Amino acid sequence: MMSSRFENVRWKGWLVVLGGILIHITLGSRYTFGNLTSYITSYLRERTPSESIRYKDTTSIFLLLITCYGATVPLGGVLDERLGPRLVSIIGCWVASIGVFTTYFSIQDSFYSVLLTYGLIFGIGSGIAYIPALACAMKWMPEKKGLVNGLVTGGHGIAAVIWNPIETEYINPHNLSPNTSLKEEPTERYFAEASVLDRVPSCFLLLGISFAIIQFIGVLLLFDPSEPSEPCVEDEKHLTKSDGEPLQAGGEYKTFEIEGETSEGVEDDTEQEQGLVDEKWTGLDIPPLEVYTETAFWILWSTHLITVLGIVFIMALYKAYGQTMINDDYFLSLTGSVSAIFNGVGRIFWGCMADRYSYKLLL
Repeated sequence: MMSSRFENVRWKGWLVVLGGILIHITLGSRYTFGNLTSYITSYLRERTPSESIRYKDTTSIFLLLITCYGATVPLGGVLDERLGPRLVSIIGCWVASIGVFTTYFSIQDSFYSVLLTYGLIFGIGSGIAYIPALACAMKWMPEKKGLVNGLVTGGHGIAAVIWNPIETEYINPHNLSPNTSLKEEPTERYFAEASVLDRVPSCFLLLGISFAIIQFIGVLLLFDPSEPSEPCVEDEKHLTKSDGEPLQAGGEYKTFEIEGETSEGVEDDTEQEQGLVDEKWTGLDIPPLEVYTETAFWILWSTHLITVLGIVFIMALYKAYGQTMINDDYFLSLTGSVSAIFNGVGRIFWGCMADRYSYKLLL
């Protein structure tokens, strides 16, 4: 009986993981900016008053997106604690989708309007929605936090595998190459073909609607365990420490047994249930504001910043640079997709390693 209940919990946990993956596949579409930037910049140059815009200028759209995303991730975590994963996720997701959807209008207006919709709004929504799905999934399988983290954020990483070819096939179905360049910089090339430019605004409608539908399905799969400290206990039995002291909510102790049962009668089930408690957790629980006073936090934060800087630069300009030498839009889009495969698989691999080894060793 206990075993079947345990399996039921596991099944629900994997549904939550699937929901998180779906959400992150849409949020990770920001990694397709390098594929979109040649279309965005070309459209702004040819169809709006922003005719002097260059790739170095539109890169600031991605910079604003990443900045807003990073700044609002903590906000998503705080709201998740108060409002729950479903509500916070749907708010963040649909703010992000609105940012993408309204770029249909803003790109026909000006560069600064695109900064507002695709940079600011999309970035804020992505940041708010990032944490709730991830945290919710890890609550179901705390003993596999690394794997769960890797799977959910792996969706973030592989997003370009899905969206890059969709964007390129929709905007440039005939695989045309950029056909104009700057006099002062002949290798900096842009699209001027009407058949390509005409499809750029509506691509954002397609993406925005697709994101909203996928996000809604993902959010429906999110739900927290009703009681983190007793996820698969029959009836309403209390969990206690081996010395009889009640187990605190949130899994603050590594081992427990069921009150009123002998160790002989529940030995096997208890071992199974221990899988629902993070055995590596030290018991340290630091309030959010106090985290910023910890040296370890700033070491991790700085490490992440340094690592991401180079990646963001390449991510934003790989296609614009590739066009200086390669006249194959599909190939350049595929290059970004292949990179995304390693991004996604790498997250899963290192997540599994984190469950087995110290994060310091892996870093």
